Amino acid sequence: MNTNLGNKKYFTVTSHNYGAAYFELQPILRLIDGEIFGYEILFRGEKKIPWLEVDRLVVSYLSLNQMHSTSLFVNLSHEGLLDIPDEQFIDLTRKNRIYFELTESESEEAIHAASAIKVNRLADQGVLFAIDDYGSGRDGNLRVEELSKVEIVKIDKDLLISMMLDECIRSSTDIFLKKCVSLGIQTLAEGVETKDLLQFARSRNFNFAQGFYIDEITSVLPHALHSFKTEAIKLNAKDVWTETWELR
Repeated sequence: MNTNLGNKKYFTVTSHNYGAAYFELQPILRLIDGEIFGYEILFRGEKKIPWLEVDRLVVSYLSLNQMHSTSLFVNLSHEGLLDIPDEQFIDLTRKNRIYFELTESESEEAIHAASAIKVNRLADQGVLFAIDDYGSGRDGNLRVEELSKVEIVKIDKDLLISMMLDECIRSSTDIFLKKCVSLGIQTLAEGVETKDLLQFARSRNFNFAQGFYIDEITSVLPHALHSFKTEAIKLNAKDVWTETWELR
């Protein structure tokens, strides 16, 4: 069933320790042809759940559900990356086309080093990775250099806005974007909340875009989630899509 209830799609995953956790599927637009490329899985629960547990819930969900016709973007904490076994990452990659997003947040150097080693090991076996929030935290250029293979770099919303308003920032970031092209890395503009930001992202030759404005304009497009078994429920007084798995 593939009916559109507005521009929001959700699913729930239930665990014994924390109950139901809600996740939104945010569309990612491919700019070259205006089609939906995939969805980022975003935690939208009101409960305070440790990020490591959120990572485990998403990975467990995707282990049970094969999505045939779209790409998925999954945020991973450093703890989740290091905790989840290599075999599970590889198995998920066989079932789904998943880009695991690595955060640019600050953390201990030893954790970053251990993460880089594991990412490089998994990338050699076909697991796909993206760098999230480039420009918001740790030196993103260093992050790109320490990883053997990155598929996509996601430019942080604040950096995108700064690029549009400040010529110096625009010039320096353009150098990085050209470097990505030379390395075969695709780029994604995050936080695209207006038509002007979308037009700017196109003018800088970004490959993809996501954000509130993308949610709005893609609500009229066919959704690619053909493999979801869905039903309508009420969540915060809004009709949404859901699929629930009991994890044991």
